[in-house]
Amino acid sequence: MDNTDTPTETDAQGQADATSDDFKSPESKSAVLADLATERAARKNLTEKLAAAQTAQAQASEQLSALTAAKQAAERDALRYKIAATYGLGADDIELLSGDENAMTALAKRLAQTSTQQPKSPAPDPTQGGTGNPPALNSDQLERDIKKVLGIA
Repeated sequence: MDNTDTPTETDAQGQADATSDDFKSPESKSAVLADLATERAARKNLTEKLAAAQTAQAQASEQLSALTAAKQAAERDALRYKIAATYGLGADDIELLSGDENAMTALAKRLAQTSTQQPKSPAPDPTQGGTGNPPALNSDQLERDIKKVLGIA
C-alpha cells in the first residue's frame, strides 16, 4: 500500500493534495517516507501482538470452561456423597443418584426405605446351635447331659 506513486487525490474542499513534487527538499521527503515505514512496522507489530493476545484469550477461555465443568462435576459428586451418607446408602446406590439436589434427595429416601424393608441377612434363630458357652469337660452339667442322653438316672 505504497501511496507515493499514486495520482493526486482531492480533499473534501475539492483542492488537490500535495504531490511528491511539493516537498520542500528531498530530505523532508525521505524523512516522511522513513516515518511512514516506521509507522507501518509499528502497526504490523501491534497487529501481531493483537493476534497473539486473541489466541491467548481463546485458550484461557477454553481452560476456564474446562475448569468450570470440572468444578461443577466435583460439586455434584460431593453433594451426591453427602446425600448418600445422610441416608446411609452404599456404594452401589450412590451411582444411582443423579439430577439436582431435590431429585437426589427424593431418590435417596426411597432407596433408604427399600433397604430397611429388606433384611440384609436372616435373623439368627435362638433355638438352633449352642448357647454360646460349652460346658467344661469335667463339669457337673456335662455329666448330667450325658446321663440324660444315655437314659441313666
